[in-house]
Amino acid sequence: MDGQATVKYGLGLVGTNSQPRPAGSPRAGTITVIGGRAEVRAATTTDLRVLAAGRADLAIRIDVSIDHVEKFPPGWEPVFHLPAPLRSLEVGSDRGAVVVRALFGRAVPVADALRRLADGLLPRARAAGVGRPDVSLLAGPHTAPLARAAAVRVVADGAEERTTVRDHDIVVAGPGQAVSGAACVTVRVEDGVLQREGVCRAVADPWVHGARGRDIVPDGAAARLVWENGPPARWRLEGAGAPLLAEARGVDDLDEAVVRALRPVPAVAWSDPPPTRAAAALLVRLAATGVPVAVERLPEQFGVWVGPQTRSAVTEPWSADDDQVVREARSVRQRRAALIEHAWDRALWTVTGLPGLAPPPVSAVLVTRRPDLAAATLTRVAGGHYPNLEIVLALHGEKESDALRDAVEAAGCPVHLMTFDAGVPFGETLAAATAATSGTLVTKVDDDDVYGPWHMWDLVLAREISGAEIVGKPPRHVYIAPVKTTVQLGH
Repeated sequence: MDGQATVKYGLGLVGTNSQPRPAGSPRAGTITVIGGRAEVRAATTTDLRVLAAGRADLAIRIDVSIDHVEKFPPGWEPVFHLPAPLRSLEVGSDRGAVVVRALFGRAVPVADALRRLADGLLPRARAAGVGRPDVSLLAGPHTAPLARAAAVRVVADGAEERTTVRDHDIVVAGPGQAVSGAACVTVRVEDGVLQREGVCRAVADPWVHGARGRDIVPDGAAARLVWENGPPARWRLEGAGAPLLAEARGVDDLDEAVVRALRPVPAVAWSDPPPTRAAAALLVRLAATGVPVAVERLPEQFGVWVGPQTRSAVTEPWSADDDQVVREARSVRQRRAALIEHAWDRALWTVTGLPGLAPPPVSAVLVTRRPDLAAATLTRVAGGHYPNLEIVLALHGEKESDALRDAVEAAGCPVHLMTFDAGVPFGETLAAATAATSGTLVTKVDDDDVYGPWHMWDLVLAREISGAEIVGKPPRHVYIAPVKTTVQLGH
């Protein structure tokens, strides 16, 4: 979305015309793409996702009509995370159906736009946590690259209905932009770095820069990053094997197409990054894509803009001779660090300290008939790095052992202990334990699995990157006890 985007919402849309699909009615929909214009009709948002699957069309204009949409809570407004550059967006109703019209500055993948439209029409799309602050983004050259971030309102020049900032909690503005309205907190952004009261953090967009679709790190030599100071600053890769990556581009032009082109690149070597905000922003965005970034040394100024985990990850020794497991582990550490420290919500959280932007609370449910085995699992899960965790521990027909009691007392997070008779079905036990949770997100853990310290963070990040309602982690390594051997599973 750029500075000329217009955003309009029909007053009759919110909380009035949206109704559930009648029970038993068939799922249906059609897509017609002619001359760069896509016309879409779907029965529900789920049908919209189904229609999007597998399509490779491109369109500049997309008109969508959805017959039945989950009813919106009073005062709720849809928040869309659409491909850029977005020129205009209109949301309204027509004879009871929800209608969305989007016009882009260039042809965009229809499938991607439809999936994002479906996400935006779900009221839970903004339910990252109770008390989450609203964010307004003043359109301009420094803020335009952030316009695709989730749960952001863009206040654009020329917009008919939003020419001033309303009573929102956060306003993000570029240098010199005047902020009007009763905003609680003003955050400035320049060259991809957020700043408030001396606290700075480079920002990455997990929807754009996240490692979706990346498999394993391939073999081969690293491509060399070439930096051109400008103005404007530009960068390109030598030896990447992709013409797109050999073209000089701005830092904010690291878009979805570039992320796809980076997937087969073994690594990116950057010998001497300049001490600029733009270079820091490029570093964290490259790191978030999952391509290993190898930097011999970082400028001292990067300590102001780049988080400590990310700085540590990109300066680890790298060699083209490392085996696949070592290269993949580095990629995981690096992109995890970049997303934990620099994804939109966490970057805002760092510079503002507002609790509504903190990582969402997670509840881990552990139902067990083996208290001693559960004690070790409880210790590992509670000892992880996720900062907002509770554990609901349900003993199914067993009493609390000494080892389990010690593990509960030593846990660094809240642990809620429940007991159930052995005759209660396992499903009822699990359901009751789940109902006792208080987190925004819930996950189940097993007493005979081994969980690493970053397990909860990985699940939260996967949900954030994918937009999925349910995420999981398949086992990559399995220890076969009888033969004392650890094997790595294929894909």
